[in-house]
Amino acid sequence: MTGKSQVAELPATPDALMRLAVETGADVERLDKLMQLQERWQAGQARQAFLAALADFQRDCPALPKTKEVKKRDGGLLYKFAPLPEICATISATEHTCGFTHRFDQEDHENGAVTVKCIIAHRAGHAETTSVTIPPTKGQNTNEAQNKGIMISYGRRYALCGAYGMVTGDPDTDGNVPPEMISADQAVEFAELAEQTGTDLGPILAWMGCDSCETMPAGPKYEQAVAKLRKLSGPDADPDVEQELFDNKPRPIE
Repeated sequence: MTGKSQVAELPATPDALMRLAVETGADVERLDKLMQLQERWQAGQARQAFLAALADFQRDCPALPKTKEVKKRDGGLLYKFAPLPEICATISATEHTCGFTHRFDQEDHENGAVTVKCIIAHRAGHAETTSVTIPPTKGQNTNEAQNKGIMISYGRRYALCGAYGMVTGDPDTDGNVPPEMISADQAVEFAELAEQTGTDLGPILAWMGCDSCETMPAGPKYEQAVAKLRKLSGPDADPDVEQELFDNKPRPIE
């Protein structure tokens, strides 16, 4: 009976163990180990609270409205998306109720790219970071500072959505953020170039592994596709190039 009573009265948490160790005159080494144990235990508790709150957030967060329109130069609608200020306004109340805050940070790269980070922290003390790297972007009639602003805004939107697991209904319909995508202006330019040349986008999109101009990955394939489309739009357009490029086979633009 005495043994059972002693077991039942043992402290249940590292904090309680720490108090007991101090009261019983434990040495410094023992106290240090107990402090490390307490820190790990508290971190684990905070992470559990974070994950539980995140589940509540994802359950209760309202749908994100797609109110911003991106149009072609002729005024036709290309696509719609949820801009960052409206995303923040939409999630603000749920974020507060669930005990979250978010902030942004960024890292500039020598090649002109920027890595945007979204840090979401829970009131219990746990925080997690989601990063998105945006390649150098050139807008229409924009200067260097404006281009940087476009990249940062784009990165923040996707990093925030990724951090909370939100789907905005933006062109990347699977909810995953490609590490490098062409900009909205480049998507408009590519779609218009294809329209001007009477080109079927289907084979190009299939070759690039995407389902729309807005989800095209940046890189050599995109540059190659643009170059060949431009060959079709000039006065020296070569019909053989057109046949090779748009014959609905998987091998074009190699």
